Amino acid sequence: INPLFLMQAVQLEINPLFLMIPATLSASYAFMLPVATPPNAIAFSFGRIKVYEMVVTGIFLNVIAIGVVTLSLNTIGRAVFGLGSFPHWANSTNFTTTSCVT
Repeated sequence: INPLFLMQAVQLEINPLFLMIPATLSASYAFMLPVATPPNAIAFSFGRIKVYEMVVTGIFLNVIAIGVVTLSLNTIGRAVFGLGSFPHWANSTNFTTTSCVT
């Protein structure tokens, strides 16, 4: 999905990392279902936790994770990665685009 975000950022002339970092981090925030991560599967395999309980807790954790990523990207991320400007390495002439639509 990051190549799609890269091309979208180039079209919008914003720093591609501004879209790609949250997408990459969000892929790690799978808290809701037993099959999402191995620790979830292990905890669920004992039979003491129901799927409903995992979903309720997981939604809460996912909302917190979204807030943390958004807040940290717009504060610390701007300073560390220079997200306020369009970088020279993201020049659209460096990429080739293909279209599935004819």
